[in-house]
Amino acid sequence: MGKFSQFLTKYYKKEVGKIVFENGLSLNQLSLEMWERLGCSQIDPSVLSRVMKGKRLFSFRQLRVFCDLLDIPQLDRNNLFKNLEEDYLNRCGEFPEEAEHYILSEFINKQDALDSLVKMLPEVKTSLIQSLYDKLIPQEGKMSTIGLAFKKRSYYKLIKESVRLKNINDKLGSYNVKIPVCGFQRTVSNFEDNCNCGYHLALYGVIERGTKQLKNRVKIQQEVNKWINYFFPVQRMQESLNKNSYKIA
Repeated sequence: MGKFSQFLTKYYKKEVGKIVFENGLSLNQLSLEMWERLGCSQIDPSVLSRVMKGKRLFSFRQLRVFCDLLDIPQLDRNNLFKNLEEDYLNRCGEFPEEAEHYILSEFINKQDALDSLVKMLPEVKTSLIQSLYDKLIPQEGKMSTIGLAFKKRSYYKLIKESVRLKNINDKLGSYNVKIPVCGFQRTVSNFEDNCNCGYHLALYGVIERGTKQLKNRVKIQQEVNKWINYFFPVQRMQESLNKNSYKIA
C-alpha cells in the first residue's frame, strides 16, 4: 500500500461487510457518482476498490472528482494530490509509463482540437480558427524558453520538479495560474495554500524553471500562459475567439 492509499483511509470506514465514505455513500454508490461525473467512463466499483487497496492509482481527473464529491478541504486535497504524484514517481520513475493510460488521455491533439472548435463555433471561418490556433497554441515538440519541449512527457518532468518544492517563495508568488478546470488563480508564498492538482503542479515547475532561467516576471508569466494554452487548447481558443468576437466576414 502506497502513501496515497494510506491517506485515503481517513475518508472511509468499514461497516458490517461494506465500506462507507464520509459523505455516507457506499463504494458502489460513490463509484456510480464518479462514473457520472467522469462522462460515464473511467471508473467502476472494482477500479475504486483497487485504488483503495493500493493496487491502482487514480488519474488526476478522477481524484479531482473524488475530492469534490467528498467535499475534501483544500489542505487535505493538497496532500492527496502530492501523495498521488509521489506514488506515480516512485512506481514509474521519471516518466511514468503506467500513468499514461490515465493522464495522457486527457491531452488532446491538434486535429481533434480543431475539429471540436469548428463544431462548437460554426459561425467562425475554419481558416481563421486554424490560423489563430497556430499563433496561440504551442506546436507539439517545439522547444520552450525554459529548456523543455512542449510534449506530454514534459508534464511529468515539471510535476516531478514541483513536487519537491517545499515553498513557493516571494519570487514565485502571485503568478496568474488560472486554468479552465480549477478555481485556483494565483500562486502564494505558502506552498500548502496553493492548489496541488496535477496541472498546477506542472505550472509551478514552469515558474521554478523560469525563475532560474528567465529571471523576469513578465517573461515567466508569458511562459506560464503558453503552457496553459498547450494544456487546454480548446478552452483557450474559445476564450480568445469569444473575446475578440470573430465572425464570418
